[in-house]
Amino acid sequence: LSFMKISDNIEYYFDYQFDKYFKKQIEKMCKKYKVNFNYEKPRKLKKIKTSDKIRMENAEMKLSDNKENIFEFILLDIAKKILKDKELHFNYYTLTQLLSHNIYLLNTNVIKLSD
Repeated sequence: LSFMKISDNIEYYFDYQFDKYFKKQIEKMCKKYKVNFNYEKPRKLKKIKTSDKIRMENAEMKLSDNKENIFEFILLDIAKKILKDKELHFNYYTLTQLLSHNIYLLNTNVIKLSD
């Protein structure tokens, strides 16, 4: 969310973000590695402001170029490596160190999976 510079109605955007960018990737990862993960169901969606909608559309264009720099995608990538048993100790240590940082506006469902 901080990448999109949106600050109003944060819970809605967490749900939107999770549904749009992370849900398919997490479900695919959980199915492949037989992990049971129960994420929070999205709340009732509200109508968003036109300015926020434009920001989100512009962010989608930039997202593919910046995925490797967005914290949630980094966490998912490391979690996937842990599930694959690739350099397990190194990746687990990296994940715990990243989660120990206090980063503003992280998607709560991605954090739950990483924990």
